[in-house]
Amino acid sequence: MPPRKVVWSNYLKQLDVGHSFLIPADVDFEKARSAIRVAAHRLGIRVSIRKDEEGRTGVWRVEDDSKE
Repeated sequence: MPPRKVVWSNYLKQLDVGHSFLIPADVDFEKARSAIRVAAHRLGIRVSIRKDEEGRTGVWRVEDDSKE
């Protein structure tokens, strides 16, 4: 079964600062990481992609201090 395609900008638009979502296991992580960074840049938001304490990979929206 081929990896699932996801429209990351839809997830990112709903993400408030300090909140996160997990990257599904059935998605190609390397492609997802790249696509998430591009989508976040296009939306003008900052994100952090990292593993949580349980080893799952998630995307957190962080504050953009440079806009002040």
